[in-house]
Amino acid sequence: MRYNYSTNTVRYRRTALRRGGWLTALMLASITVHAADQRLAAASSYLAGGKYDRAQSEISSFLGEHPDSPRGLFLKGRLQEQRGDQKGALQTYSELTGKFPQLPEPYNNMAAIYVSQGNLVEAERTLKRALQTHPSYAAAQSNLSALYMLMASNAYREALEPDQRGGESVEKVTLTRLDDLLSSSVIEEDESAAPAVTSAGAVVTADQGGGVARAEDVIRAVQQWAQAWSQKDVKGYLASYAESFQPPDGGRRAAWEQERSERLQRPRSINVSVNVPQVHLLGNAHASVVFMQAYKSDRVSDTVRKHLLMERSGDQWRILFEDVIQ
Repeated sequence: MRYNYSTNTVRYRRTALRRGGWLTALMLASITVHAADQRLAAASSYLAGGKYDRAQSEISSFLGEHPDSPRGLFLKGRLQEQRGDQKGALQTYSELTGKFPQLPEPYNNMAAIYVSQGNLVEAERTLKRALQTHPSYAAAQSNLSALYMLMASNAYREALEPDQRGGESVEKVTLTRLDDLLSSSVIEEDESAAPAVTSAGAVVTADQGGGVARAEDVIRAVQQWAQAWSQKDVKGYLASYAESFQPPDGGRRAAWEQERSERLQRPRSINVSVNVPQVHLLGNAHASVVFMQAYKSDRVSDTVRKHLLMERSGDQWRILFEDVIQ
């Protein structure tokens, strides 16, 4: 019997294709994803190099095929920012947070825009949204700390008499912006791990504020700090400081605690009083306090004007930043 090579070869190929169809499809999908990644990588490179027209071409072409791509939309927002179109960037980031509320990067960059516009309240709200999605998100944490420092500085300036302000200059700060998504894998995580989202796109989380902030609670915390200092209660004194407190000199927290412990224990007696405190509430979780601090020990006595930035955790107010006003 004659063997038909061509016919059997065709049949073999068809069978192989049927059996290996899933592999072929997988390979094609992989090639497509790789090509998409290359296009977005090129767009990101053009953005970094200031080649905005070429970046625009790549991003527009890509979004035409993948309108819901989180990275594509994010790069579009960054391009709009770079070109000075803050309104357009805010709209793009807002669209992105609506579709992918679990991504912190768009919130971070929106907050940076709000700060540049002088809208500190909205910047604070937006950064908190970023931290609701990722509590350990470093960029948002750093930016929120910088924002609170700015708000506290402005509050202190307003508390001064007009002749003490040294002009009406306003403190400015530039928040860190992100040039690309760093947490794209979040989109592929189990939805049960993401925050609940209402129809309006608001993130629903447990109440961590402990109610409305009250100035008297802030003053009470400052008085307790001064009392622990006066009683040479090292443990109580150090407990008055927030976990994220940074020593004024920028040194290590452990070294600062050691130095403060020695200074509290050295004198035979200490008396610290807080006089004429002025409290400025910065939302429900932070407050700025300016007061006259009178210190007296068996060795030395002095009076200084002190500024504390307080942070609330639950129902406890603790010191986030401490400074002597010259």
